[in-house]
Amino acid sequence: MSVRVRTRPLIRHLIPCLLATDGPAPRLALPRHLGDHGKRNQHGPLGRLLSTEGARVPFTLAHPAAVIPFARGPLVAGALVAGSVVPDLPYFVDRDDLRYLTHSAAGSLTYDVVLGLALLAVFRVALRRPLLDLLPPAARARVPAPRDAVSALRGPRGRSLARAAARVWWVYASLALGAVTHVVWDGVTHGDGMEFAELETPRTSAVFQVLQHGSSLLGLAAVGWWALRRLRRTPPREVPPVLPAALRWSVLTAFALAGLAGALYGALAGFGYVADGQRLEDAAVVAIDAAAVAALAYCAAWWGWRLARGRRRERVAAGASRFSSP
Repeated sequence: MSVRVRTRPLIRHLIPCLLATDGPAPRLALPRHLGDHGKRNQHGPLGRLLSTEGARVPFTLAHPAAVIPFARGPLVAGALVAGSVVPDLPYFVDRDDLRYLTHSAAGSLTYDVVLGLALLAVFRVALRRPLLDLLPPAARARVPAPRDAVSALRGPRGRSLARAAARVWWVYASLALGAVTHVVWDGVTHGDGMEFAELETPRTSAVFQVLQHGSSLLGLAAVGWWALRRLRRTPPREVPPVLPAALRWSVLTAFALAGLAGALYGALAGFGYVADGQRLEDAAVVAIDAAAVAALAYCAAWWGWRLARGRRRERVAAGASRFSSP
């Protein structure tokens, strides 16, 4: 069974690693029952490159590819996507102890549904509109309006209780199905997942690692293809310009720089005491975390700007009405 060692705060590990110039780099102290685990990675350069000690799962953002065939009919596309990525949420909040719940069969029908619903609600209420304003005008004009995006969760006024229950069911089914595809995908590409647990050897570990990276690349390509195809098939609509192009590019550049800084920290913090595969995974996780923090800061600033602009318009309208009154 493989062990994933999490990236720790900078002051605990990065600084000691950089200052230890007169001897071997400090090593992370593992629990006693895991102390000999690192010996399994001594299989030459190829074994270290394809080590399964670190990068254990396909890339999180590739998982929506598995729900593309189901994104039609009564199923809710946004809920499918949320369910397909939410089992990896513990990785990004430094709670690996919870991943055994989110990556279990029972968890995909319970914990993942609750977390996915929360993720979907936060995205649609607080994040979707600010992030849409970062798209180029041509692409933004082909994305459904925010009020249309939630139509799958609400029906016409006065709908019956049975219809409301049916809509709730389809949201639940979409979240659960997305989570199940994630768990199954991880199980097939794991050396320690499902029925493959007894098959892991140095040779099969490399095979599983190739499956993980290969399926991640294919999944990302499929998601990109599906998104472009969906945009091209959606008729454009009139959208007012919100953010200047220079501001959009500045924000996107800030996201990229935050992700790059996170990737460098994730890789350097693992120098000397984790396997190459672990550094790769830590770099990806911390990069996404850093970019997500930058995105949240931008969304908060966007909503603050909208609120201030609305109040300013109200004051202007109130002043105009005061002057126009007899």
